[in-house]
Amino acid sequence: MIQIDDAGSGSLVGGTCIGVMRVETGEFFCDIIPIEYYNEENFKNKLYLRKAC
Repeated sequence: MIQIDDAGSGSLVGGTCIGVMRVETGEFFCDIIPIEYYNEENFKNKLYLRKAC
């Protein structure tokens, strides 16, 4: 099972942290979607979704 969670997407002060963990092995990865991905043009084009993937 893979668990995914985000922090910061409700209050965009410094971007969004995405964390992913594979439960069986304990592998964990996280990255930040920078605040620039949420400006009007980038948000309209949903660039934050590409960065999350």
